[in-house]
Amino acid sequence: MARFYRFWALVLAATVGVLLSGTPGWASARFPVWRGLVPHVEFWKIVYSEFTSAQAIVHDRNRLGVVYEIVDYAPMIEAAGSVPGLWEDQQPFLDNIKAYYQGILLSIAKKWPRGPFNAEERRVRKLFGVRASKATFLEAAEDGRIRVQWGLKDRFREAIQRSRLYMPMMEGVFLQHGLPTELTRLVFVESMCNPDAKSSAGAAGMWQFMKGTARSYDLRVTRYIDERKDPWKSTDAAARLLKDNYERLGTWPLALTAYNHGTYGMVRASNEVGSNNLMRIIAQYQGPSFGFASKNFYSEFLAALWTYENRHRLFGDGDVSHPLRYQKVELPTVVSLAKLTRRSGISTEDIARLNPSLSKELLEGRAYLPKGYALNVPKGKANRVVKAYQSLPKKDKSQVRSRPTAYVWHKVRPGETLYGLSRRYNVPVQKIASANGLSARAKLRVGQSLKIAGGRKQAVIHKVRPGETLYGLSRRYGVPHRQIASWNGISPNAKLKKGQVLRIPRS
Repeated sequence: MARFYRFWALVLAATVGVLLSGTPGWASARFPVWRGLVPHVEFWKIVYSEFTSAQAIVHDRNRLGVVYEIVDYAPMIEAAGSVPGLWEDQQPFLDNIKAYYQGILLSIAKKWPRGPFNAEERRVRKLFGVRASKATFLEAAEDGRIRVQWGLKDRFREAIQRSRLYMPMMEGVFLQHGLPTELTRLVFVESMCNPDAKSSAGAAGMWQFMKGTARSYDLRVTRYIDERKDPWKSTDAAARLLKDNYERLGTWPLALTAYNHGTYGMVRASNEVGSNNLMRIIAQYQGPSFGFASKNFYSEFLAALWTYENRHRLFGDGDVSHPLRYQKVELPTVVSLAKLTRRSGISTEDIARLNPSLSKELLEGRAYLPKGYALNVPKGKANRVVKAYQSLPKKDKSQVRSRPTAYVWHKVRPGETLYGLSRRYNVPVQKIASANGLSARAKLRVGQSLKIAGGRKQAVIHKVRPGETLYGLSRRYGVPHRQIASWNGISPNAKLKKGQVLRIPRS
């Protein structure tokens, strides 16, 4: 059964009260912690360092220093061994807890200011401080204001262990780009340093790139290779993205927030508010997508930075893990990776660990590595791989197989026909029909997915709006800005004019 801890709410409120008297000593001019941001940073610090994924923190969405209680499921999990689907199953129960506090807040507002208040109402009232008013409690009782955040201490501890494999490399890459190494701690906010991380929105890898942004920063995302999952290449892309954000926005708080909200989104927010001060933007900007995640992103980074810097005190030393040691071997032709690894005597597991961007099909030899691919191999074994490659028969590195047939997947919309799709993708009707086991006269169903071999989507026609740039359009459409410039016969550094019409290739 879950345990409830209400004293934590008072402890946190007291901690925040002390911290409000000054800026934490671990902060820097580069990454400031403003007075009004302290409760938010302290909240995320306890999420990362005090509570585990078996503990639910019930709190106010806008005033993160207001924590109503902690619901602890650890005893239940310990007794049962594990509780599959815990978070989903407990949602109705947690909704009831939120409704309970909503009722208390409304009762306080109704009795304001003299009461009488019962013990629970007095406890909740105290959380909001001496400057609270009737309006304070009415606003706090609004739908959506009470939120549940699960702790992440156990996941952060695991992430610290994973980071030992990659952190020296990441810090080196950021230094090469002239960036503060503290920025690498953002990887804990994004994915807990997990190369295989995926989000419900479609982001992937330890730096959580969406496909379009990944391609804008030269990361290959195909059916067989997803370089968003490559710790080395994705770290370089993340460093360049953060550097671009900083050069465009001028401060690290804005540049970091733009990593979540988008560069153009933060430019628009700054312009509308008339300031590059993140605190003013959080307080005043009302953009429809500038919600809880974007407003708290910088605070989460600061908390992750603090937690990482205090990792030995918080988590101990744990298992000793050393950075991955590897060499790169560039393969001059396509090649069957499964046959290459067997002949070289290197395990598939080692290749997969050093090349997380490669699909299962490539690792098992059901697809060929593309020509010129730089393969990571265990350090000291590069010569063995080169000799194994040279000894492979031609059929296992045939130029004919340099590229598997490319497919476009199309989801049928109302009124579409095979003839219309053949015109759109410039592919014969019979070829589309054969690839999908249909007759050339087949009627299509709405929602049906069709595989179109060799198809190329038409370009998007875009009319330039005030303030738009090639860089911004490349981020929006997921197409490198140089490719957009080439398609339109303009310089990659060209300034766009309002009303200008551009053809943008679909990613």
